[in-house]
Amino acid sequence: MNNRFTVTLLFVFQLLCAAATADTIGGCSPQSVSKGLYAEYIKTTLKEYGVWNKTEATTGLSALDKSEAEYSWGGITNQNFNIVGSADGTATDGDLYGNTVNIEYFGLRLSGYFYASTTGDYTFDIDYVDDAASITLGAGVAMDCCGSELTGNVEENAYIYAVKKSTTVRKTVTLTAGVYYPIKVVYYQANAYAEFEMSVLYPDGTNHTTDI
Repeated sequence: MNNRFTVTLLFVFQLLCAAATADTIGGCSPQSVSKGLYAEYIKTTLKEYGVWNKTEATTGLSALDKSEAEYSWGGITNQNFNIVGSADGTATDGDLYGNTVNIEYFGLRLSGYFYASTTGDYTFDIDYVDDAASITLGAGVAMDCCGSELTGNVEENAYIYAVKKSTTVRKTVTLTAGVYYPIKVVYYQANAYAEFEMSVLYPDGTNHTTDI
């Protein structure tokens, strides 16, 4: 909604499962995995949900998580985007992951698996968001594991929520090599500027923004 260099609302928060420890995040071993994330575009109306406080943001993101998608496509290997809509809230078509959609106001779900290539600490960051987004990691909450055997404690999962914040919100978890961890991003664009940037810091110190 505001230019990223003139953000006046600096509000951010995290919701983490009570007593969840990093090494209990639920994972699985699906029989087959497609490369990239699966994207679902959700049609909304102008400023359908509020983004100015914790209650508004979580309510809106929760509703979008349960909403029916208008379009969907797979193979998203670069989940980050930075789109400029209209200044007055007029519906504007633009490009999102190679598809022409209304970019002025919409919801978005991204889902897939995060593969832990080595055992160690992984830090998931929401580096910037306009207007609101959440990341959920773990079996049974981010999404089901296609009926495969689960590992870890599926009652405990990691969450990050952020609203219009120009500095990083992060959560570090300890993951096990060879395990796939369901991951889901829910994003909401109210109007004007639409931006989402996330990254993952691997145990070897490399920071990944694509092919996470």
